[in-house]
Amino acid sequence: MKKTLSEYHECREEKAFVIQERKLRTLFELVDELETMSVEEFKKFVTTTKNDFASWIRDVFGHKQLAEEAARLQNSTELQRAILKQMARDLKRLVKD
Repeated sequence: MKKTLSEYHECREEKAFVIQERKLRTLFELVDELETMSVEEFKKFVTTTKNDFASWIRDVFGHKQLAEEAARLQNSTELQRAILKQMARDLKRLVKD
C-alpha cells in the first residue's frame, strides 16, 4: 500500500483560509503567504486568546501535532519555520517507510 501525506492535500474551497481576498487551500500556500505577511496582518489571526492558523491546521488538515506547535507561536517567521520543519519530518518518514 502506498503511503501518502494526506495532511498536505488541497482543501475544499469552503474550507480555505481567507486573507484579504486571497484563498489559501494548502499548507504550502500558507508558507508562501507567511513569507511576506506584515506583523499587523499576522496579528489579525493570532492573539493571546486565539490562533486561527493553528485552528485551520488542526480542523481542516487534521495535523494535530503541527497545530499544537503553531498555537504556541507568535510571529509569522516562527510559524513558517515550524510548518517547513514538520513537512521535512513527514517527508523523511514517508521516504524511510
